[in-house]
Amino acid sequence: MSKNIMHIDVLYALIKVRQCIGSIVYQDKSFVKVFEELFRKILKNEHKGEIALLLRIYDEGVPQRLAKIDSERVGDLVKQEVARIAGTFFLKEAAVFNAMVLWYFVTKLSDQEINNICTDSAYAALAVALTNFCRSKPENIKQSLMGVLGQNITSEAEAEEPSASLNDTGAIQYKTGLIYEQTAKNAADFELAAKYYTKAAQENHALAQVRLANLYYHGLGVVRDYELALHFLQLAANQGLPKAQVRLAWQYQQGEGVAKDDAKAAHLYELAAQQDDIYAQHNLAVMYYEGRGVSKDYGQAAVWCRKAAEGGISEAQNLLGYMYYHGLGLTNDDVEAVSWFTAAAKQGVASAQYSLGTMYYSGRGVQADVVLACHWFLRAASQGNSSAQCALGQIYNVGQGGIEQDQSEAVRWFRQSAELGNVNAQYLLGVALLEGKGVSVNQSEAFKWLSLAADKGLAEAQYVLGQIYEEGLGVEQDVVKAQSWFRQAASRGDTRARTKLDESRKKTGLLNSMFRGL
Repeated sequence: MSKNIMHIDVLYALIKVRQCIGSIVYQDKSFVKVFEELFRKILKNEHKGEIALLLRIYDEGVPQRLAKIDSERVGDLVKQEVARIAGTFFLKEAAVFNAMVLWYFVTKLSDQEINNICTDSAYAALAVALTNFCRSKPENIKQSLMGVLGQNITSEAEAEEPSASLNDTGAIQYKTGLIYEQTAKNAADFELAAKYYTKAAQENHALAQVRLANLYYHGLGVVRDYELALHFLQLAANQGLPKAQVRLAWQYQQGEGVAKDDAKAAHLYELAAQQDDIYAQHNLAVMYYEGRGVSKDYGQAAVWCRKAAEGGISEAQNLLGYMYYHGLGLTNDDVEAVSWFTAAAKQGVASAQYSLGTMYYSGRGVQADVVLACHWFLRAASQGNSSAQCALGQIYNVGQGGIEQDQSEAVRWFRQSAELGNVNAQYLLGVALLEGKGVSVNQSEAFKWLSLAADKGLAEAQYVLGQIYEEGLGVEQDVVKAQSWFRQAASRGDTRARTKLDESRKKTGLLNSMFRGL
């Protein structure tokens, strides 16, 4: 593990320590006791710099949980974690627990103990100096760090970029700016972040160019300037940075700050996708699927969609399931469709949850199971998916597959779905109100919902609306309007409407014959 990465990470985390001074957690004696034992064990086993990794082992470090910690097991977990991250040492966040661990580290250990675990003399000297400083003026940690460290700073961005050497000016300036941005409390902090990003950008540091573009885009620490944001984004994209290419592609796709150009967007997505950027792969798949900026090609859409889906992009998993279900660019395969819908559904994609529910309901690709169908419908419905809400209403309306009939519950789901604009739910709610099933009869409200569905072209609603006018149910009887709605419904294949029209023509013909015979 790189010593630079290790000691700078500890310092980076200390920036957040001030948020935790006086914490109730720190005052808890059981907390201190547990960690005193833990730290001594770490020191004894010479686990250098691994204290910060405790953040990955305990979520937030509630004292009640800490009291149950097996310190021997902790040592094993630390070793496993070090092996897993393969030398990349960075903090994704400095939560209260992590900050308290590091605070304990720099205040409870003696200078000699610090020297014992810091084989690098420069690291030891810096750690001792910082420890003494923290003991005296914890509220000024950031200012001290910036003065002591003008050399090398790390953060979560270590995942994207290796540790910089002390001679890599661009990387040093970039990481300094990153600390200011990620710990910013006011405009002055963002101004300093912009200052260091600008210096790094001038050294052609691509990540700094992207960060600087973001500051200009949002007007943080600089005067908002979309042209400069685009300029720095373009510089980074020209260097082949995938995240810059994806962001620039999105701007061309949306026409944000530039003339809308789907062809340029698709080209940039492809450049990033070729570098295994999963977001670019998904976006490129959608471009091929929709034929935006490229010729519509379901085969290519499936290729890129699979890469993104395998990379864990939930929307790509959902789209791939849909393509398998409908045989678009792929051979129809219901089992594969279920597999990908399941992957996306478990990540919370409402449309995938609804699709998976329909698979269980119909028994396509899986054994039919109405209860499981309702489980997924309910998860999608709770996210506002109107199709799932309507499906739940239909199941409750008749009762099936172990689900008891409950027409009042059906009406509740129909109403939620109808209010979101679902045409089928509007029709079904209208019928329930007209017939008084699960709700009191309300002809005027029934007319409202049926009219909404009929105006959207739903043949069933048009037929019922024709009946309402024909019989004068809550409206003035109007045969002409009734016939008009019957004709519209018949034109959309409603057989009941065709029968009504045929009966009307026969009556008209009979009357005409009678009048001719007079």
